[in-house]
Amino acid sequence: MKKRIAVCVYTTNAAEVIRAFEIASAIDRLHHDDVVITFFTYRGNLPGGKKRTVDYEHLIQGFDVSYFGGSDVVVDDAMWQAFRQAEFNRDGIFPPPYDICATIYLRAVIDTLAEYQPDVLLYGLFPEVSLAAAIQGWKSVSFSAIERNSYMDWLSQNSDTLAKLGVQPNGGLEHKNPWAVIQNAAVECGLNLKDPHDFMNAICPSRTALCDFECFYDEKKLAPGVTIVGPIISSITNSSSLTIQQIEVFLESEKIDNHDTSHIKLLFSMGSTGKAPMFVECLKALNNATPGEFQSVVLVPACLHGSDLVNEILATAEHNKDILIVKDFVPVRPILSLVDVFICHGGQLSVQCGLAAGLPIVGVPTQADQCFNLQNVEVCNAGLCILPVDWKEKRIREALRRVGNTPSYKREALKLQHEFFRDSRGAEKVASLAFSSISSSHGGKLELNLENRVGTTLSQPLRRQSRIFLSGDSQDDDNEATNDSVDSAIDINSDDRLRRIRLPRATGIEWGTDLSFSFVYVRDLEPSGAAALSGEVEVGDQICELRPVIEDGDDDGEVVSLIGAPFDEVMNAFASLGRTVKDVDLVFFRGTKDELKAACKGGSLSDQDEKIMVTVIQNKGSKEEEVRYIEAKAGCNVRQLLTDNGINVYQSVTRWTNCKGKQLCGTCIVNIVDGAGNTNRKSLDEGSTLRENPESYRLSCVSFAYGDITVETFPPIKAAQWTR
Repeated sequence: MKKRIAVCVYTTNAAEVIRAFEIASAIDRLHHDDVVITFFTYRGNLPGGKKRTVDYEHLIQGFDVSYFGGSDVVVDDAMWQAFRQAEFNRDGIFPPPYDICATIYLRAVIDTLAEYQPDVLLYGLFPEVSLAAAIQGWKSVSFSAIERNSYMDWLSQNSDTLAKLGVQPNGGLEHKNPWAVIQNAAVECGLNLKDPHDFMNAICPSRTALCDFECFYDEKKLAPGVTIVGPIISSITNSSSLTIQQIEVFLESEKIDNHDTSHIKLLFSMGSTGKAPMFVECLKALNNATPGEFQSVVLVPACLHGSDLVNEILATAEHNKDILIVKDFVPVRPILSLVDVFICHGGQLSVQCGLAAGLPIVGVPTQADQCFNLQNVEVCNAGLCILPVDWKEKRIREALRRVGNTPSYKREALKLQHEFFRDSRGAEKVASLAFSSISSSHGGKLELNLENRVGTTLSQPLRRQSRIFLSGDSQDDDNEATNDSVDSAIDINSDDRLRRIRLPRATGIEWGTDLSFSFVYVRDLEPSGAAALSGEVEVGDQICELRPVIEDGDDDGEVVSLIGAPFDEVMNAFASLGRTVKDVDLVFFRGTKDELKAACKGGSLSDQDEKIMVTVIQNKGSKEEEVRYIEAKAGCNVRQLLTDNGINVYQSVTRWTNCKGKQLCGTCIVNIVDGAGNTNRKSLDEGSTLRENPESYRLSCVSFAYGDITVETFPPIKAAQWTR
């Protein structure tokens, strides 16, 4: 039965919608046949049935969208603006006069989701959904912008800074409880609270995915159930829209009077929640700059389109040939690759997009969380955070010159870009958390879920494939795995020894194996190669998966599982990459071959437990021909296995006078008629000894089997062999 996933978002917040869409797309990509995904939000209308002025529902493409309470529960422009102001003032959700709506809206959320019967809820900034999950007992995963413990510590340590933003560190809790309205509504709708102070703990999700850079947090201080998944930003890195084309033409234009030697290209965006005074002050700084000093693309937030203050400065700036005004909604990532500095309001998605492009940032926060984001950037020396009281024309231009002309800011931004691309699978990690929440009965740490995928079996005798596979998919024990499941990507959350990294196809890695010529690992690193410079790959790491990065496609290429693969297969996986593929996503396991095997649930847990089948054909072609099946330990010596089972491998008096497996007599000859690839390769000495015989002939004393093989004893041998 398909799992039902409800993705709940405020469509008035572009960052929320984009992040939710990327997560839903990852779930659909990884588990398309196993899930039903539906988005839920409040319906937004204006009088006369017109859509809200600010609404990003159009970004949810390819998924069904349902509305809480049908057409009866509406968040229009006035209500949304009141909610935004209440959030800014830390007055809590449902401020007056909308406090009378709290119970109605919460019941609408509960009733709508109850009809859907979700297996798990996914949400970001949506306390009503969190409450519904607590009341109904639904599993939930929050894709959070900021981790609560770290954020509260930061608030307590930055009271002076917050005062300049007009924010009280404790939200004025000594005078009022900003959650009082929604808390009372929750109790009325069935939330059982023994102590009102337990309200925040009562609405915690089953799991929290922290969608931010790991270097911004101290993991020891994270709240229980929090997993840092890394930034989740729009996957749209290019666009063919006419607006984007106009921006590209503008930024590439050379028809600029460059009177200053420092020519800095800028992108200015206030996201979907910009403040008019901050927007106007920055645009004045750009409009009044020395001609040719800056070349600026200005994205005007939809929430400011009706502002007289904004429209007044826009009317002037539109005539400045150094400035391109854009009022249409466009994805920022395609533009970021064309500029030198990113000016923003400190919204998390904006900051993450800028750093993912390796751009230094100059930002002005108007809310506490935006200040938190920008200060993290400043601490990393990847940009500057300027508080609103200092956000003046002259200061803005000075900051842009400083950041744009100082190489160290760019260098530090590139380090954060590297962290982003080192593991840019945050959406897939949230997908894994969602499925883990469905399958587990608690909200604790993710358990190892690595499965051995066994191929088609023969009725007589039982045979096992020597390859093993990791999978993030969780299946019932009574379900048989199929070869199709090999295509699913590895869930790197299932074991902290797994790591995914994006590298150029020329990785700078020297690969190696043991005598089995399988389980390929990192033998050495070129000091100046991409892998060594990344700092994320170490000698001894086992390669587990390869996936080509397709720049112009909607999805990346097909996942290639390489766990336990022969050396030739791994090399062929790289060699067969398309000519247009520049980068690859690789999954490594930090540990030994045996530790990797032990990590595979349901399969071979160690060399002692891993079994192979050796088929032995004796006296082939005669009336005494006999076929025996011997189950053996992987890596066994062929001669020792045969002699231990009473099978003679010698064709002459050397049966009694042989060297006892010391590779001296050269007479323990067998023919590996099937499965030669599951044995070690011939040494030069062995090859010379058997030079007059077929390639499949081996000296059994120096042959080791790592997978199923078929051995023929007493094969015909050339005359030269009898002289030994």
